Amino acid sequence: MEIHLNDEIGRHTGIIENPNPNSDLRLYEKQIPNSYYFEFGEKKYAGADRKPTTVALKGKDLGVFSLDIKEVLGEDIISSAKFSNIPISENTTATMQIEDGTNNIVLNIDCDSNGTSDISIKPSEGYSAKDALGVLAEIVRSLSMNEKTKNILIQKIQSAEKQVEKNNLNAAYSMLKNIKHIVIVFSGKLTPAQDRIPQDEADKLLRILDTIKIK
Repeated sequence: MEIHLNDEIGRHTGIIENPNPNSDLRLYEKQIPNSYYFEFGEKKYAGADRKPTTVALKGKDLGVFSLDIKEVLGEDIISSAKFSNIPISENTTATMQIEDGTNNIVLNIDCDSNGTSDISIKPSEGYSAKDALGVLAEIVRSLSMNEKTKNILIQKIQSAEKQVEKNNLNAAYSMLKNIKHIVIVFSGKLTPAQDRIPQDEADKLLRILDTIKIK
């Protein structure tokens, strides 16, 4: 996942494209005054002291991400917000506007990068199963598996989502287990090649499903 910050006049802080296609070196810029960007292992850190700021997240692979936002004054944390275990794919972009600290932040997720938000999420310590299933259904639509297999998965995911809405959590949990079983079966060699889920996508979908907690 990539993190990009832009201020109100379009200055950018974050990763930029390396002009050398044969280089693995990751380049970044810090156009916003008093901003920073750095990476430590799989974690990425970015910040600025200017408001309003647009935060854009761009998926690079199928998986999940968590986002912590803190408003800091000196050494004190004034306010904070957290988004946890959000499904993402290489086609996903997520954006938010930060104008008044962490108050009223909404993360708008565009699962297929077509410029239209598919789902909007408010921060919480526990990312809801309903939101996670909603995002997952949209991400499945953007994957490379054929339409027949996509529709089977999406229908099952939407059925689980409806059970969560009705607070039928045991039924939703059983459906989640059934979705995992379908992913395993449809990625196996006994499934016809034209209907098969690519193994790398299947493995990542299973990891995403494992992060969805039915409470």
